Order: sequence, then structure tokens, then C-alpha cells
Amino acid sequence: MFLVAAVLFGVAAAFAVAGMVTGADRLDLLVGEAFIAAGWVAGLVGLLGLYPRLSDRSRWLARAGGVFAVLGLVAFVFLGGASLAAFVTGAAVERGGAIGGLPLAFVFPGIIAGSLLAFSSFSVASLRAGVHSRTVSVLLAVPSAIFVANVATPAIPGREFVTLGIVCGLALTMFAIGYTLRTADSPSERRDVEPSPDSAAR
Repeated sequence: MFLVAAVLFGVAAAFAVAGMVTGADRLDLLVGEAFIAAGWVAGLVGLLGLYPRLSDRSRWLARAGGVFAVLGLVAFVFLGGASLAAFVTGAAVERGGAIGGLPLAFVFPGIIAGSLLAFSSFSVASLRAGVHSRTVSVLLAVPSAIFVANVATPAIPGREFVTLGIVCGLALTMFAIGYTLRTADSPSERRDVEPSPDSAAR
């Protein structure tokens, strides 16, 4: 699912570039926003896939992260659906304010829970439990850092380039998490397997 998230964020980045080149702001804002929301949804589903192993060794952090991930899923599914509905119906859009007259401020707590708290909780839980490599544990914290950077730069000159960089950063991070999970042995697995006398001799 992290690899799927990387693809979705990559598509969102492509829409951002298209909007910058053609000036199709509505396409960039709504369809790109829907793909960004879908990318977060896929990433949060990936986090929930890590929950069973983490819950055995870091129960409370994993549970907290699971709750935050579910809240984030609800918020991002709603955000993505509202963006697509507004694009299809031609509803009025206010950047950062409302879509089709529907204020989105009430989903912001869920977005914080999913983007910031879920990933940081799973990162700390992974570090404490030791069921994944340290690389994976650290990478799980990167989406939270990117979210903070995004919130900290709300209206600066060249904001569209900042947004593009943030989406590309999310795509690369999700790809790195997914690739590392598929290819790297977890430290617990390496510790749990004792070498046989024959293999030690060789």
C-alpha cells in the first residue's frame, strides 16, 4: 500500500505540474487534491497493515497510532470525495476554505491525526518494538515532518513550487517505505534466527 501511495502522490504531482504549465487551476486544485487524499488513504492503510506486529511489543503506541490512522482515513476519504464531487458538478471552490460551500475546517483535526499523529506514533512504536529495521522506523516519521513543513508555509511566494516539492517528497518517502519493507530484513528476525554450528563453521 505504501507503493500504491507513492504512485498516487506521483499522479498528484503530475497534475500540479500541469496546472502550473497550463494555468488550469481548477484541475490542479480539485483533481490533484483528490489524488493527494487518495495517497494519504493508501499510506494510512499501509500503517494499519503494520499494526498486528507492533501491537505485540508496543501495545499502547500502536493502539494510539491505529486510532489516529482510522480518523485520518475518514477525513481523507471525505476530502477526496468532496474534491471530486466539486470538480464534476462545477461547484465553487475557495482554496483552503470551502468546496461547494462546504467548509472543510471540521475535517482538519482528522487530517492532523492521519498526517501527523498516526505516522509519528507508528514510527516511535516501530523504534521501540524493533520489529522493523531502523531505516523503516525513521522513514515512517518523514510524512509527519513533511506535513508540518506544509502547514508552516501557508502563503509564501512561489507556493505552487513548494506544494509540488511537498507532494514529490511524499511520493518518494512512500516509495522508500514500501521498498524498504519489501527488501530489508527486520532486526527482530535477524536476532531470532540463531546460526547452526555447521553454518557458523562455514
